Amino acid sequence: MRYTLLIIATLVSVNLMAQDLKIWNDFTSKNRVQAILPDFSYAGVFYSEKALPEVDYKVYNITDFGAKANDGKSDKKAIVKAIKAAEKNGSGIIEFPAGRFLINEDNDEKTSIFINKGQIVFRGAGDEKGGTEIFMKNDMKPVGTPDKIDGKFGNKRMKHLEPIIQTKHKAFGDKLAHITEDAHKGVYKVNVNSTKGLRKDEYIAIELANKDIEVIKAGIAPLKLDERWKQIKTSGLMIKEIHRIKKIKGNQVELYEPLRIDVVADWNFKIIDYQPLEYIGFENIHFIGNFKTRFKHHGSAVDDTGWMFISLNGVASSWVKNCTFTDCTMPVAFKGSAYSTAIDIKIKGNGGHYGVRTAGSTGILFALIDDTASQWHATGVAKPGVGNVIWRCTYNADRCWESHATQPRATLFDCVKGGFEKGFAGGAVTSLPNHLHDLVLWNFEEIGEPNENMEWYASDSKFWKFYPPIIVGFHGVGTTFDESQVQYIESQGKKVEPESLFEAQLKYRLGKVPEWLDSYKK
Repeated sequence: MRYTLLIIATLVSVNLMAQDLKIWNDFTSKNRVQAILPDFSYAGVFYSEKALPEVDYKVYNITDFGAKANDGKSDKKAIVKAIKAAEKNGSGIIEFPAGRFLINEDNDEKTSIFINKGQIVFRGAGDEKGGTEIFMKNDMKPVGTPDKIDGKFGNKRMKHLEPIIQTKHKAFGDKLAHITEDAHKGVYKVNVNSTKGLRKDEYIAIELANKDIEVIKAGIAPLKLDERWKQIKTSGLMIKEIHRIKKIKGNQVELYEPLRIDVVADWNFKIIDYQPLEYIGFENIHFIGNFKTRFKHHGSAVDDTGWMFISLNGVASSWVKNCTFTDCTMPVAFKGSAYSTAIDIKIKGNGGHYGVRTAGSTGILFALIDDTASQWHATGVAKPGVGNVIWRCTYNADRCWESHATQPRATLFDCVKGGFEKGFAGGAVTSLPNHLHDLVLWNFEEIGEPNENMEWYASDSKFWKFYPPIIVGFHGVGTTFDESQVQYIESQGKKVEPESLFEAQLKYRLGKVPEWLDSYKK
């Protein structure tokens, strides 16, 4: 009986916490379009409504193309041949049996392994002992501008090295229309001057690139435009938010996903074509680099980009799951991509430059990523992306999540555990601010050293410049914030219910948390 009463009391307490959480009540109210919180529940493949695809494409086992595990010889050409065969077929699983396979050996060309079409999945036999290993012996061939170092941190010009496996797809296309009426974040409909070229179920991007100085000032207010922020003055206020069309009626376009940004028609928002590669996946593989030197930030091209494994440019409905990355400068990046997922990822060994990251993407879900390597920038975001979610990820106390400037918006760090060393967020002075509207920290657990009255617009540094964030349930070692630089703060120092905003918003939309997502927590 005593235990029954205890359970009842606990449930009542949890329910009261949820009922008393003002910002959550605001989101679930009838006037939800006016709520402070964006709706992050559309992140991930299939908007995270169901499990990642278990595709049954034709299998292309790399041993049929000349590869052999554990023989000490390069398997790079065999992998390329298998991909080309699958692409010719229209789809395929590039299957790796158990054992170690070698790429970028001494006699290999230092060129990327390209995936040029969708529906290509790399599948191994597991990322743990006895599974599949892909070992990269040498770094890549430098490309780009010549080395030129002026001795000032952050002002180095150097060559860069390409990822070993990548798509290089240009998904963004031509202008199709422009938006004729204002639209508030949270709505699903926009009015356009023309629907020619727009089709149901196809992707579009809502784009803004406005160099008018008054528009820029209005777009970043209450932040003041700093003369050193050259990028935003040169490129303008930028947004690229990717959507899929649900319905077209007259000159009104209804979207499957809500807007994450406010649309001001007078600012010249456009609708542009977006045609990504889809259903590209990486599963059950241990990727091992040969990066053994002590990492020095911007010390050289090899430090920064020499050991990058997977870069997915212009993809949608794609994924990386159940993979480990050891001794690399970057494990995985999504660039200009949409509604994709990286889940159950481990980053080990010698720490490098980046964790798992997204740049200029919409609706990417990073879930259960454990970085014990202390990548310089832990898992996070960069460039003008929106609606990206970092869910239940962990990293070491001596680092910070990445927020690498060039106008990211609407990012959720949800039930994340790690350090808060602000020098590791990233972003050159010329590309600041680090993040614009709707950075949300929800039940963030800080480890490491506490900060007292921490600023979001640093007065003691030219770096670390943020639009006032939304902070709910921030807890751990006792950090406090300068609340004059925060848009909203609730339950400082204490966890809140709902524990996970991403899960709660999914439940609110679907009626329950999808079983596949729950299964990953067990």
